Formats: sequence, structure tokens, C-alpha cells
Amino acid sequence: QHRRRGVEHGDPDAGIAARDPVRLVQGDARRRSMISAHLRLNGILQDRLTPEQKAALDAVAEKMRSGAYSFESPPCPTCGGRRFAPLTERDRYGLDHSVVSCLDCGLFQTSPRLDEAALSDFYQRHYRALYGGAPDETTVRSVAAEQRGRIALDAVGAQKTVPPGARIVEIGCGAGAQLSMFGPAGCDVVGYDFDKRFLEMGRKAFGVDLRFGGLEALREDIEKGDPKPDVVLYIHVF
Repeated sequence: QHRRRGVEHGDPDAGIAARDPVRLVQGDARRRSMISAHLRLNGILQDRLTPEQKAALDAVAEKMRSGAYSFESPPCPTCGGRRFAPLTERDRYGLDHSVVSCLDCGLFQTSPRLDEAALSDFYQRHYRALYGGAPDETTVRSVAAEQRGRIALDAVGAQKTVPPGARIVEIGCGAGAQLSMFGPAGCDVVGYDFDKRFLEMGRKAFGVDLRFGGLEALREDIEKGDPKPDVVLYIHVF
């Protein structure tokens, strides 16, 4: 028996079948074993929300509950494994956001996750209202985003298997502030995002190749002849 998706209240175990606390199989309900009790889906919000944030949160939760947002549970993208251990059941706003660890390779990943159509709707209609408001010069040139970009650049540079002039692709790039740190280092960079406003402002601010879409768009571009990326970045994505 699967529980409803969205913001839950009351008993976090309501509707969850009693199963093995370690093993997760694709499509199963979330298990009861969490790395910390506060990460269970109990409807407790971590932040004080503005009216705009509350409206966005309610809209997303309703789409999750009603089935307007579809979920998918693919195998691990790194090793193809289907055995997972649960880490979290919710995000900081109380939304159903299960993060698991692959028991075969250890990769942390969201599962189940919103499918491509649901992600597109979420990022175009609700993400900015929930997380930070409309784009402006301050949010586009975020100091924190550029700092995260430098950290990512240092991490990639430390990998001896990454070739000089590597092709770096970021999924969920926003305006490209993080990705822009890689261009001066000699990397070939491309970013994908569902927020057209941020993409346009980022192109003007950083001169980076930013494209609309997510993984499906990346896959289509590769099929059309784009080179495969050497590194794919995911930084603060749903």
C-alpha cells in the first residue's frame, strides 16, 4: 500500500507497508528506517514560509496528491542496480522527496522522482516562488552559486580521469553562474534548465550555452551529434 504523495500530517508510517528496513526495490513504498528521525515525512516544515511560498507549496503538494504529477522509479543511473537504502523521505518544506542510496554502488539519488513532464511544470510554474522568487541581477549573479561553481571546479579538476578541455554539462543550471566557472578553465560547457527567464538572463550575464530542458533534452542533443559529456553536474536539483 502506497501513501499519498505531498505534504503529510499525523503518523508518518500511516499507509506504509511493513517491509525490510534495509532493502528497497523499484516501485516499493518507502521503508521506515531513516538516517535521522527528522528526515521522515511528517509534515513538519523547516522554514517559515511567506504567503507566496505557502501558495506554491500547496500547489505542488496538491499536484503530487492528485496524480497530476507522475513519478518514476528507474534503476540506478550509474550501475543499473535496483536495491536501495532509504536516507530521507521529505525535503525541508515537508514535500515528499525520497533520497536513497544504491546498495550496489553507493550513489545517492532521488527515487521515486518526478518524471520529465512533472519536472518541467514544477520548475516553470512553482520552483522560483517556493525557493527564491523571480530572477533579477542579484539572483542571477549569486555569490553562493559562484562559490559552489568554484568548489565543483576544484572537485572535477582533482579527478585525473577528466581530460583537459572536458565537456561539462549541468542539469538544472539556472542562470549558469556555477557553470560559468568552468569556461575560463578551458572547459566546453553546456547547461540545461526549465526556467526560460533564468536561461535568458544567464546567456546575457555569462555568455554560456544554456538550453531549455533536462536529461531528455541532453539525450536528444547527443543523438543529433553533440559530443557526450565528460562530467555531468547536478547541484541543488529536485
